[in-house]
Amino acid sequence: ELDRAREALAEISPESADFPSASGLSAMCLLLTGDTDGAAAECEKLLEYHPENVHALTTYCAVLGAKGDKKGAREVGERLAKLKPESAEDLFRVSTALCETGLDDAAYEKLCLLKNQVPYGDDVLWFLAVAAYRTGRRAEAISALETMTTVYPRKEIAKFYLSRMREEEDGGKPLQLTYFYRMPEEEYKMIASFLLAANAAKPAEAAHFADLPDLPGYLRIAFDQLDGRDEKLQTLAVRVAVKIREDAFLREILLDYNVDEGIKFLILRELIRRNEENSFGVVICSIYREFFLHKIELGEYKYKEFMQAFADVYSKYALIGEENEEKLIAAAEDVYHMLEEEEALDYAEEEEALSAVIYREARMPQAERSIEAVSKLFDANVATVKEILNFII
Repeated sequence: ELDRAREALAEISPESADFPSASGLSAMCLLLTGDTDGAAAECEKLLEYHPENVHALTTYCAVLGAKGDKKGAREVGERLAKLKPESAEDLFRVSTALCETGLDDAAYEKLCLLKNQVPYGDDVLWFLAVAAYRTGRRAEAISALETMTTVYPRKEIAKFYLSRMREEEDGGKPLQLTYFYRMPEEEYKMIASFLLAANAAKPAEAAHFADLPDLPGYLRIAFDQLDGRDEKLQTLAVRVAVKIREDAFLREILLDYNVDEGIKFLILRELIRRNEENSFGVVICSIYREFFLHKIELGEYKYKEFMQAFADVYSKYALIGEENEEKLIAAAEDVYHMLEEEEALDYAEEEEALSAVIYREARMPQAERSIEAVSKLFDANVATVKEILNFII
């Protein structure tokens, strides 16, 4: 796709006002493919004709940084610092380039101008706070973080640094603050270890974790770390939240349209495995749905494995329409009891195949019916699906 993007960008005429931006994007495409030399050459050629173009300079700065040429990147940063961009977009590009090259004073100056145009942008407030702190303006850094955490109350990492800065005012230890929005390595490892221990705890022990006052903050940090892109920590936090019944937190996450939908489906599967009556609002593909949980009647043998298979199919297809809920539940109970009668419940260990069978037997409107198509939906072995169906049909 990057090659196709470059082909499209190459069609823009040099006489066009968009040519510098197109050339900068083309260089960025080369950079993303790992061709740093090609990206640098394209930027240098563009700068011969447009020496003060913001897009060209910021892209060139990024290219030199990727090549490890810190001195060259800083020199480009110094050229950027002399420019006086007016648009918020250009100001942000220049500011981030200055941050990346360590020109903190110049970055602070540009970020102050940017804040006048975008007073409540979370990225702007974070970069402004860091630039202010790194240039000895602690009061300004605190002010920026106070605004950030007021406008965005779930920004737990910003709250962490705000607390540390206030402690420093009272004689606390100075921070080692970078522009990356993440917890310090030592605190991150502590939170990850804590969540791992909570996840591994037996049900009786899990109640002790639920009573700890720091736990809600740790769960929210998992969804704030790296601007919400730490999928491993999020997965761990979700499993812990379900285990200790931190349902208020889970409801927040399910309603947050920014959260990855794979994480939301994981939450739904874990909630289904509780096997109890409840309901949760969830936003999927920017559409709100009420998700209803119901208790299903199963025996003890292979209960855990069967619920895992049922959770997989119910989490996906109960959301499509309420009429599917009863059909899926009835199908699951029928399949379980038929396999129980045939002494064939060991097939519950074949999770994908069992999910496919429950889906097929639910006979939902417009659902697939052929065994091959149903097996493909769940990445199940066709022969195993047929074996299970032989006990049922």
